[in-house]
Amino acid sequence: MRRLRIFLVLGISLLGCDKATKPETVQTVSPGTATIRGVVNFVGTPPVMNDIPNAVCGATQQNIPQESILVGPHGGLRNCLVFLKDVSSLADTSSKDVLLDQVNCRYVPHVLGVMVGQNLAIKSEDATPHNVHLQTAVNPPANFAMVQPGQQTITHFDYPEIFKVTCDVHPWMAAWVGVFSSPYFAVTDANGQFEIQHVPAGTYILEVWQERLGIRQQSIHISDHETLQQNFSYAPSADAAGG
Repeated sequence: MRRLRIFLVLGISLLGCDKATKPETVQTVSPGTATIRGVVNFVGTPPVMNDIPNAVCGATQQNIPQESILVGPHGGLRNCLVFLKDVSSLADTSSKDVLLDQVNCRYVPHVLGVMVGQNLAIKSEDATPHNVHLQTAVNPPANFAMVQPGQQTITHFDYPEIFKVTCDVHPWMAAWVGVFSSPYFAVTDANGQFEIQHVPAGTYILEVWQERLGIRQQSIHISDHETLQQNFSYAPSADAAGG
């Protein structure tokens, strides 16, 4: 009977191992001398972003545009996260806080990146009360009120992920935070351009994330002191229509 119990326990343990998700392979690297530059483009006619009435933040406030797909005059796609996938670094970020502000019932910036352990300062400039909701899946979630101008909360995250920040009071307010294990990430600017500096020589997967259009990836190889140009593009989809 005892031998049967042992076999049963071993069988259940092995079954659990078979179903468990294997951890992804992560490269641990040191700062290098290479640079990655590029543009993320939207190919085709960009969707029209609807205006959001913003009188709730004051009678003089103008409407604000929805921000989920912002395309520049030359087709560059703003607010994409670009990063080296599955790369870890021991770079020190303890003295570099990143700010997520609330201005006229809007999160500023709309997309940002931080490193694991790096401080994220969440602030409000508004007299209008807000409720900051961090919709994390891997890190502990948070939901807290900010009720007066100048109020600030500082937090950090222990695990990589990309998550949404919302306001339970004003449902149109949204931001996205990318948490990374290395400093090799960037957010595309108003022209869709990005630059990642101090990249170590090697072979990597360069990934682009966009909140509604999804993910693009490219395998790259970069040498010491090289400046690599790598562009990406998104085409219109059914999900991109309207906003």
